Amino acid sequence: MALYIFGIGGTGARVIKAFTFLMASGVKLAHTHTVVPILIDPDNENGDLNRTLKLLRGYRSLREHTERDTNQFFYHDIRSLMNVEDSPTASEFHFSLNRTESHSFGDLLDMGNMSDATKAMTRLLFSEQNLKEDMHIGFKGNPNIGSVALNQFKDSPVFKAFANAFNTDDRIMVIGSIFGGTGAAGLPLLIKNLRDADTDIPKHMLLRNAPIAAISVLPYFDVQGETSIDSDTFVSKTKAALSYYAANLCRNRSVNALYYLGDAVSNTHKGADGGVQQENGAHFVELAAAMAIVDFMELDNNALQVEGGKAVSPMYFEYGLKEETNEIRLQHLGRRSFDTAGKRLAAYFLFQKFLRDSYATTTAGTAWMSNGSHKLGPDDLDKRMMDDLDRFNYAFNQWLEEMERSITAFKPFQRDAGEKDILNAVSGFSEQTSFMGPKGLDRFSKTLSEKEAKLPPLGNSERKLFALFSVATQELITQRIKL
Repeated sequence: MALYIFGIGGTGARVIKAFTFLMASGVKLAHTHTVVPILIDPDNENGDLNRTLKLLRGYRSLREHTERDTNQFFYHDIRSLMNVEDSPTASEFHFSLNRTESHSFGDLLDMGNMSDATKAMTRLLFSEQNLKEDMHIGFKGNPNIGSVALNQFKDSPVFKAFANAFNTDDRIMVIGSIFGGTGAAGLPLLIKNLRDADTDIPKHMLLRNAPIAAISVLPYFDVQGETSIDSDTFVSKTKAALSYYAANLCRNRSVNALYYLGDAVSNTHKGADGGVQQENGAHFVELAAAMAIVDFMELDNNALQVEGGKAVSPMYFEYGLKEETNEIRLQHLGRRSFDTAGKRLAAYFLFQKFLRDSYATTTAGTAWMSNGSHKLGPDDLDKRMMDDLDRFNYAFNQWLEEMERSITAFKPFQRDAGEKDILNAVSGFSEQTSFMGPKGLDRFSKTLSEKEAKLPPLGNSERKLFALFSVATQELITQRIKL
């Protein structure tokens, strides 16, 4: 079974970024091994979009150097639609809309060839500013424009490639914000096009009756500066969208599961209409949305029945912490979030921190972790793979730093902890030590040596690296940090 995730607009891209870090840390998805993200955004230069695209490509490259039996990092197979459906029309993670680059909305509607009556009706529905709007950097908070432009997706070769690849028991998740333009328009429109799939679409009956969930991200930041987006309208837009969703997603039972996520609008991002300048800082809401994907996959197939394009028993979810706080740590997560995401993020944090702070000082020619046939010194590991891992881990640290800076901060780790305190770096938890035993980095290194001696043959040094740190960090977080 495969999970297809549609991330719509900037928020959709940032949620998929958080989800990719969960997958890298070894969070497991029930019922599937394969994930196919499809990002939908007309703004090809969007900073949030391109950071996520680089991350997905990095994940895919790194996973080629791992194995599943011993290692948990990069466990699931994240594929592009191009990898799933061997077609030249398939997408490399991103669907780019046609006729938005250097075109106004009026050009998209082809107003020059409309009859006078149709043209008059169009001017009643859309303002002159709407009709003149340049769409190459998105819809800038105008879901009325986005709903028309995004409707072309159902007729695109990418949508048909997705439909052709879709199989029985596959699941679909759709993610978008409710207070902007691209996500607010695209989320209900895409679900409608799935439930009402045209008969000329491959496997249209499978799509109509597929298990579908949606994540509706409510306002959780505002914008200031030079931008045409007015964040004072976010709440009114959200109310209007929720009313529409109630009628067109809920009452007609279009989705099997609908997740609502948001936060007090106290975080401010520098305004940008789109393009490379739109790189909003990460926020815990996006991580919570990523955990909603994990929750959806844990639902039993019997709970996701669809008959005649209608969910039999639709479900609705919100997310909450154990207690109200402006500085979220792992212990503030609910039990399920803590067990599925918290512990795995802690393991990956220790892995990348050891590589960055300790392994990075290992000199060439050093026989580091040389038990058995595959050594792990700097000369023994594939340089391109290690460069990819460095870039991925840099992005991981940047993601954590951005969440720390939010007004609602997520600060699970002491990222600047020194080597002797590496096992005290999980905020709110202390290393459990004995009077005479090794501590900190020495304990970490000793655990690595002990685990290395017990590893099965893994074929090469790269697989050994991931497997060794996977089993060692798992023991450290359970036995020494007591998570």
